[in-house]
Amino acid sequence: MRCFFVTLTAVLFSISLMAKTTNVRSLDISGRFNACSVVDVDSSIGRVACWGQNHFPLFLDGFSQKSFVPVLLPEFTSEVTQVTAGYEHICVLLTTGSVQCWGSNQYGQLGLGHVAPAYSPIEVRLPAFATQIFSGTYNTCALLTTGDLYCWGDNYRGKLGLGNSNTVLRATLIPVSNVSSVSISSGHICLLQSGNILCAGDNSSLQLGVSGISQSSTFIHNGVSNATQLDVSRVHSCAVINTGEVKCWGTGSNGQLGNGANPTSSIPVVVVGLNNATEVASTALSTCARLTTGEVTCWGSNTQLVLGSIGPNTNTPRLVSGTDVVSHIEAGEVEICALLVSGGITCWGRGTQGLLGDGGTSVPRMNSLVDFTFTQTYRSFQAIALGFDLMFGLFPDGIVRATGNNTNRQLGFGATGAFGQNASVSYFVDSGAIAPAALVQVGGGHACSTKINGGIECWGRNYAGQTGDPTMVDPTYTPFQVYPSGVVLKLQTMTDANCALLNNGTVECWGRNNRGQLGDGGVLVSTAVPQAVPGMSGIVDLNCAKFSSFCCATKSTAEKLCWGYNNAGQLGHEPTTIFESSPVTVNWGSDAASITMGLFHTCYIDSQGKVFCFGGNFYGNLGDGTFVNSTSPRPVHLPGPALEVRAGATHTCALLQDSRLFCWGDNYYSTIGIGSEAAQVLKPVQVMEDVIHFDLGNVFSCALDSSKLLWCWGNNTKGNFGNGNNSIFPFPVPVNYKKMSNI
Repeated sequence: MRCFFVTLTAVLFSISLMAKTTNVRSLDISGRFNACSVVDVDSSIGRVACWGQNHFPLFLDGFSQKSFVPVLLPEFTSEVTQVTAGYEHICVLLTTGSVQCWGSNQYGQLGLGHVAPAYSPIEVRLPAFATQIFSGTYNTCALLTTGDLYCWGDNYRGKLGLGNSNTVLRATLIPVSNVSSVSISSGHICLLQSGNILCAGDNSSLQLGVSGISQSSTFIHNGVSNATQLDVSRVHSCAVINTGEVKCWGTGSNGQLGNGANPTSSIPVVVVGLNNATEVASTALSTCARLTTGEVTCWGSNTQLVLGSIGPNTNTPRLVSGTDVVSHIEAGEVEICALLVSGGITCWGRGTQGLLGDGGTSVPRMNSLVDFTFTQTYRSFQAIALGFDLMFGLFPDGIVRATGNNTNRQLGFGATGAFGQNASVSYFVDSGAIAPAALVQVGGGHACSTKINGGIECWGRNYAGQTGDPTMVDPTYTPFQVYPSGVVLKLQTMTDANCALLNNGTVECWGRNNRGQLGDGGVLVSTAVPQAVPGMSGIVDLNCAKFSSFCCATKSTAEKLCWGYNNAGQLGHEPTTIFESSPVTVNWGSDAASITMGLFHTCYIDSQGKVFCFGGNFYGNLGDGTFVNSTSPRPVHLPGPALEVRAGATHTCALLQDSRLFCWGDNYYSTIGIGSEAAQVLKPVQVMEDVIHFDLGNVFSCALDSSKLLWCWGNNTKGNFGNGNNSIFPFPVPVNYKKMSNI
């Protein structure tokens, strides 16, 4: 059984980015379908910006949609000095010398020892600090301070030079010393070792620079010496020689070898007319060289204007038209990008894949400046409310916006207009019908808001009077005022009922009463009119089950009075019936600093920061390693004192004082966020670190890190993350609410 109710959580989330880039420091298109740069944005140093196909998603914004302009990624734990982008993965090198990778991992390209993907950056285990990183389609390599080269990932045709073709899941020492540079294609790798070029892997196009073999699982010196730089495509390879010459080998049918003829060659041939080259970059059909003058010259096929000039194919170099002075060049699949001395990036070639970075999506172009204005916005939140398959967000302007399932009109869009139907939406939309609010809470099919002036309004499902509308019209399209301003201190919703702590220290409840959740002494009649709970006086706190039908009130003496559903002992005493229709005194939590309630269980934190849970343990949600129910509190063993504990329907999480987040219980739809859908997690496991706040839905969860970025994981099939991607996320992903609509 999976219920759907949630309490609004006060969350501060205020990142609004409309900054202008002051410096572009690097450029990488190693994976051929995504481009990334290290940038300084105003006073924020060493950030990462990416654009292109965004497979997976890679841009850490919760989307897998293409972006034709750079997207600024969230800040890392320290400044980034280098970024490299594969086909479906990205790695960064931090100033600390550590390497972090994320994305697809089917070939072990993340170096984690397994093939499960990573939705957020994870550090690669290396025996020393890294100084450079390199990536190919499904590979990554790192040069270390020791001078050693370590690589991992795809080993197609033995291209890692290890003597076999086995996939490499962890960083592994490559048996070549004194390596200064690496270039990786989908089928082969070439290394620069003390001026010599060594290559391994596929040789079906003679791209290793030798003849007589179709592949090599060990590195072969192809006779090129005195090299200073190299770059490879999937069918040919090129190197710059210390004389300023360029030598190329492999497929030449499109003139990409640049020697004035178009034959394929296993012998490195000299490019015609170059004696001042400093760098090469190779697509499969063409090659470009950066000259000592800062100019760029290209040769080969001019499909999609990839040579950067108007004209036919050419098997000799031709200058690129109209570029400023260039300090670095990179090749995509059918694109070339150049880092300018002035600090920007210009690109030319195919326009449909987004790698030109200027926002265009169609025709081939030349000299397109990459747009680093960063117009995407990380929306600021004052609060969030996670429901079964929906989310409300409260914004600084006091407007409530919502996303997800609207079957019972619980998103508050009203009865008319584009969103006044029972369809789902996948982006945050202005709720419109909801007045400016300070707090929102969501029930099973209804929602309520505490307005800025203290009044209470409810809307949505009303079959039992849970919106407070006595007409019992179901649903309630327009928010119905239940209390005027200045009456309610705290509102708590349940699946299909609500209770309110009033400013006179009493409690009133309304809605469905099939399990005694109104606490009125056994009448068991639903009502839309709030009814006083007998025996309530001097109440200072009120907590109700977010996904169920029970409540507990705390008196000024710390005495606890509980009522409602008690089938598994979740009220904290042995059940004699499945519910208590009148408040009963319980003997737990006299020093409870935080109380939370799930579908069948209750948890709290004591004054020492220890977490205790009791009630139903059907999904391991008590965190004690068993499935045994308990009517008395059981300690949850955590590696430190807790600051906050929250219960979903059947899972629980605790935020420790050191900012680590631990979760346990039901892992349906990967609700725990550990990368798998194992049925249950019986003891606490760490999900995130650097967390300042979190909230739990039914089968999805969200947390806020110290940079105030929101991360979510679990079930998003109704668009309840509000990011336009209706997928299941087994790991935490940062949520960039980059689109908002008005009714």
